[in-house]
Amino acid sequence: MILASPAIARAADQPLAAMRAEADTNLQASLEKLATRCDELKLPRQAAQTRGWHVARRPDQQVLFLPASRDPLKPVANASQVIGFWYEQLSRHRQQHARELFKLVKPLLDSNRPGQA
Repeated sequence: MILASPAIARAADQPLAAMRAEADTNLQASLEKLATRCDELKLPRQAAQTRGWHVARRPDQQVLFLPASRDPLKPVANASQVIGFWYEQLSRHRQQHARELFKLVKPLLDSNRPGQA
């Protein structure tokens, strides 16, 4: 097990942190645009879910996401076409963000530095 001081880890990860912040900002902008569209379409529940999906990060915390057996945001089978489209767009933004984050940490993983990833 490798332990690192938060100050040392932050100093080493400054470029990564800036790129992560940019990716998060891009996601937030995309989600807000989708949520605004939900507001326009009178879909308050979907607008709130969209705005609440992204978790704000703090540099002094590590957030752990436990996978669910099913996506709690996935609409029921008989949901309207508009809600189905909302879910498709939300999923697309989530997947794009995941790809961006993986692209950021892949060089660290490839160089056997998973603790910094």
